[in-house]
Amino acid sequence: VDLVKDHAELSRPEGGQADMILWPETMFPAPMNLVMDEDIIRRLRMSDKESHRDYGEFLSRCRHHLIETVRSTGAYLLTGAETDFGERGRFNSAYLVTPEGDILSTRYDKIHLVVFGEYAPISLLRFLRPAAMGPDLQSGRLRQRFDITSRTGERYNFGVTICYEDAEANLFRKFVRDGAQFMVNITNDGWFRDSSELDQHLAVCAFRAVENRVGIARNANTGISAFIGPDGRILTRLTDAAGRYREVKGALLGEVPISNLKALYSRVGDVFAWLCLAGAGGVVLTGAWRRRETVQDEGVGEEGER
Repeated sequence: VDLVKDHAELSRPEGGQADMILWPETMFPAPMNLVMDEDIIRRLRMSDKESHRDYGEFLSRCRHHLIETVRSTGAYLLTGAETDFGERGRFNSAYLVTPEGDILSTRYDKIHLVVFGEYAPISLLRFLRPAAMGPDLQSGRLRQRFDITSRTGERYNFGVTICYEDAEANLFRKFVRDGAQFMVNITNDGWFRDSSELDQHLAVCAFRAVENRVGIARNANTGISAFIGPDGRILTRLTDAAGRYREVKGALLGEVPISNLKALYSRVGDVFAWLCLAGAGGVVLTGAWRRRETVQDEGVGEEGER
């Protein structure tokens, strides 16, 4: 709960000017599908078991701070959270909360999971996953996009990638092809501490902006939070008073550029790359065929001389 309160305090000073607030991947400490179900919370708080009552109180407090944040700022809030259906599966998700405090039932479940970080490819290798990570996560199936209305009345549609999904060029471009006017990337890069991996991950995100000519808003719990233009330029990033941009705490206010450009890659994907591969394969096969004919001709010439 302290983590939610901390993010809420960071959000309020800037939230009054923003159309949407972003919180990072898995930042919300409780399964959001349980937090949004008031009936489950009520039954847990009335349970005979103390552990159930404590958990119900925990969910209730998380819900309270989340809703109070959006109502006090008047902004949408997109946050990373777990979705827990027990034996039916767990998901790494993104949820959107409206300025009125409604937690939308539509969510985006991460499609491309990190091997061994979020799942084991086969059961025999499950021992390679840290026990602290819990059971394997399930992959999402739907490229869920979200709609928001700005303070001035304009409506926008956007897509979300979670963590290293921004390295999945084909997934990213499909969001844009389907109609996303801008993209959001929320990530937990705390595993990499104060390393160059943070800069590299930001660069990966910038490449997706260039490929699809789309603006990106990026929120990372330890850095690097930034706004990226459709041309890949880093428009602004969160820094502290000393100029540090890794492992810093704060809020970054900025605008995501909306581009009217339609990138060829967004429409056709890797067709050009496949054509290049096919062309290279054709050159190799043609060379091999000509070499075979040359060898045969030389053999016929030698037999004739004899």
